[in-house]
Amino acid sequence: MKTYTVSKLNEWNQCQLKYYSHHLEREFWESETTLENILGRLIHTFFKNFYAKSETTLQFKKGIITLDDWKNSFADKWQEEAAVIEIATAKDIAIKLDKGLLCLENFHKREQKRDFKLPLFTEKSFSVNIDGLFKIKGSIDRIDEELDGTITIIDYKITDYLKTAQQAQSDAQLAVYAYGCEQDILHRKVNKVGWFYPTKQLDVFNEPSTEAQSEILSALLEMDTAIENRGLNKNLYKYSPSTGFCDFCGYRSKCPEYTHEYWHEKENSNKDEIKEMVERAYKLNEQKKEIETELTELKNQIKSFMLENNVMNLENAKLQPQERGNYAPIGLWEIIRQLDNGHDFIDIKKLALKENLESFSLEEQKIINNSYTPKTIYSLTWKKLK
Repeated sequence: MKTYTVSKLNEWNQCQLKYYSHHLEREFWESETTLENILGRLIHTFFKNFYAKSETTLQFKKGIITLDDWKNSFADKWQEEAAVIEIATAKDIAIKLDKGLLCLENFHKREQKRDFKLPLFTEKSFSVNIDGLFKIKGSIDRIDEELDGTITIIDYKITDYLKTAQQAQSDAQLAVYAYGCEQDILHRKVNKVGWFYPTKQLDVFNEPSTEAQSEILSALLEMDTAIENRGLNKNLYKYSPSTGFCDFCGYRSKCPEYTHEYWHEKENSNKDEIKEMVERAYKLNEQKKEIETELTELKNQIKSFMLENNVMNLENAKLQPQERGNYAPIGLWEIIRQLDNGHDFIDIKKLALKENLESFSLEEQKIINNSYTPKTIYSLTWKKLK
């Protein structure tokens, strides 16, 4: 028999095409696991385990287990599970851990006021048959029996966004929880439904609304009828790009509203040609690295040659040409300037040259003067040979 949940109904209301892709075509997608997802799941698990066995609550009462013990256990589990989120920063992990520890502390304070009275159920599932057409299923975080015998349904909310008591009375999820509890779990009237916000240590409750239950049942019947009539004809399921959920939809690439944003591989694309070009580019890149390495080595050899032969560091510019050694600096400069403009090899100080221009031939003076540009100033100093 078909089964529906409030989550399915919400998905149907968001976008019928998304519902079709997810539940009728059975095209599943993996939603991104986030720190917030992990935190919510761990909090629910620890709240459930707090009352998993009566021995646990007795240990809390007797001080065998302390709040610090409980929080340390949570911190260990948190570090273990949060490590799977590779993009999460240490700061984000620490912030979420603090939030989780606050939730545990506020939950503990709340339950102390109740003297650790055991709930009737935690994480309790239900299934209700609707006129032989389909079933409504769900899982309730917690069902309490109060001291006066009344029944309370509690849904834990880790979010900081708070709802009102009026919203609790008309909330679809809570309405279905109350219906499932009354029809399947307890067969008793539910007196209160609402949320506990552990980050705020706040309870928000109200009486369940029978009108809300009727509206949900009517909406489910309407959805079921529409699905029966349309079958697997995809064109009959409307898409709703204006509902505000599109940015987070895992089926966006299949939606007619957004398919133009996605690239689809052509069946006849020449993959071999692309592969060959990539391989050639890789080889050329490797050759480039080898050439750059060889060029660096040659530059270092040139620089060493000039240093060893006093070409770069001749301080006394008034030396006669025959005293300058076997290498003419200006001539070498003309050759080396082709290599990175010679900046790595000859340091020319403009003022020093101007003071000693008369030491050079007219041809050499012309070369030196032509070395100056508005953007680049070179200087050349000489050192007497030993």
